[in-house]
Amino acid sequence: MGHPLIRLMDRLYLCAIWVAGGAITLMSLIIPWGVFSRYVLGTGSQWPEPIAILLMMVFTFIGAACAYRAGGHIAVTMLTERLPDGLQRVLAVAVDVLMGLV
Repeated sequence: MGHPLIRLMDRLYLCAIWVAGGAITLMSLIIPWGVFSRYVLGTGSQWPEPIAILLMMVFTFIGAACAYRAGGHIAVTMLTERLPDGLQRVLAVAVDVLMGLV
């Protein structure tokens, strides 16, 4: 058992993964429907494009937060790896604080 705050953050992370995954899944279903209705049925629906854009924003922002937490986001570490260990830890905390503010 971990600290309650860590367990809460793990659950929030898992929820965010599911939301981002659901958004991209729905977007992957809505876009082909819009293309099908426009070019095969000849009656373009008005709702697929704005809904797909909204789902893309949800996936992008929530997915980016999940990628950052998992350490899968792009990072340039050439400079920071050459710094002393103490300064690396200070910079890591500064990055976390700045990400929290954003």
